[in-house]
Amino acid sequence: MTEVALFGAGRIGKIHGGNVAHQPNVKLKYVVDPDAAATNPGTSGLEPADLEQLPDPSRFTAVRNLLYAIEWWVFGAFAAFIWWRYVRDVTTAREPEPVPDDDPVPSEP
Repeated sequence: MTEVALFGAGRIGKIHGGNVAHQPNVKLKYVVDPDAAATNPGTSGLEPADLEQLPDPSRFTAVRNLLYAIEWWVFGAFAAFIWWRYVRDVTTAREPEPVPDDDPVPSEP
């Protein structure tokens, strides 16, 4: 089951919350809003969440973050390569194609 948190309980937040509530494999775990009155009235007796309640990060979190950082460098290098190819193609002088001397369709005498 996927657990989600909803940030903002305004007009759109209520629409998203309703959509999430109708999903069979999704549980709305938290509703966060600076205006406590805007949240669900059924949450009035709940205590605010603390950082100590968060689960410990998995042992592969650092690897995922490192690979994500490398991914952006690859994207940047690819964009620079495409720009270089474009500039090279635009600035390279091309010789015009030779015009054949013989007439492919015989002319009338």
